[in-house]
Amino acid sequence: MATGRITTIIEGSTAAAKELLKISKGEELEESSSEVAISVQDKIRSMEENAIASEKALNEANERIALLENVQNKIRSMEENAIAREKALNEANERVALLEKNIKELRHLLELKSLTMAEAQEQAESITPDAELSSSAVVSQVAEPSVASVEGDESSSSAWQWLWAAILLPIVGWGWKLRKASKNGTLKSSDNN
Repeated sequence: MATGRITTIIEGSTAAAKELLKISKGEELEESSSEVAISVQDKIRSMEENAIASEKALNEANERIALLENVQNKIRSMEENAIAREKALNEANERVALLEKNIKELRHLLELKSLTMAEAQEQAESITPDAELSSSAVVSQVAEPSVASVEGDESSSSAWQWLWAAILLPIVGWGWKLRKASKNGTLKSSDNN
């Protein structure tokens, strides 16, 4: 196949321009086409290398994004755990405060009860139980002060006196039974309860 190149050469002035057509042999074309092919191959190779480098950079960027998302998720999880712990701590502190308040109230009630029990014990010790003393006599001894005071002030004090009689009567009976059992030497475990 014949190959060649067509070129134009302008000689002289523009007014007397003659066109000249020269045909060259195909050897120069083969050399320039091989240079172009090599240059195109170099450009393709460099573009492939750039694409590979860009892909690597993109993969690294995606890995970093994934790591950052993991870190953000861990931070979010830790914040949620801290909030949950703080709420649990606040609830526990509220329970502790409520329990301390209950303990304070129970101590106060215990002090009141111990005062009442001390008064009942004094009254029980002042009564001397005899073997012939019946339970009706004990009731009359405990009820006598309340009957006398009911005559003087029948309004609010009578209710309190009946309440004290209801509290003291079983205590005095129990104390009398306990003394009687200890004198006889027959103290049963069911009596202690």
